[in-house]
Amino acid sequence: MFPDKERIKSGQSGFAARAAKAKATIWYNENINRFNRARGAAYNGKGASGVGVSRTLGRDPAKFAESLANDVKTGWIPAARATIKGTADHEFGHMLAGLLGLRYDSDLKKIWDWSKTEVKWEVSDNGKQNIDEFVADAWAEYRNGKPPRAAAMAVGHIVEKRYVSKFLLR
Repeated sequence: MFPDKERIKSGQSGFAARAAKAKATIWYNENINRFNRARGAAYNGKGASGVGVSRTLGRDPAKFAESLANDVKTGWIPAARATIKGTADHEFGHMLAGLLGLRYDSDLKKIWDWSKTEVKWEVSDNGKQNIDEFVADAWAEYRNGKPPRAAAMAVGHIVEKRYVSKFLLR
C-alpha cells in the first residue's frame, strides 16, 4: 500500500526512496525467474527505475565473461557488449528507448528495417527479435565499440539527438 503522490513527490523522511525500493522489489520478485536466466534487466515503472546485472552471474565475473564470450561466438550479441559494462549499457539502452519513445521513431525504424537483412553482421541476432533489442544492442556497441559499426553509430546519433531535443533544448 502506497500513500498519496504528494507525499511521495515531497520525499518526506526518505519516504520516496523507500516506496521506490518497494516497487522495484515487487517487480524483481515477480520477474526473478526471467531475471536469473538473463544477464541483466532494465526496469522503468512508476516510482522506480534502474538497471542491474544478474546476481547469479554478477557474483562470478569469470563465469559472466565466459557466458558473454559464448554469445559473441554465435553472433547473438555484438562483441562490444561482451563485458559487464557492455551489458549495463545494453540495459541502459532499453531505458533510453523507453524514455525517448524510440520504438515509434521513424528514423530508427528505417535503420532497423534496413538492418534486418544485415543485422547479424551489423548488430546481432538478438537485435533481430524486436526494435527494443536492436536499440539496446546498438547502444551498447555505440558506447563500447572501437569503433562502432555503421548501424550502431546511426542509432547512437539518433539517441543522442532525441535526448538533447527532449531534455536540453527546452
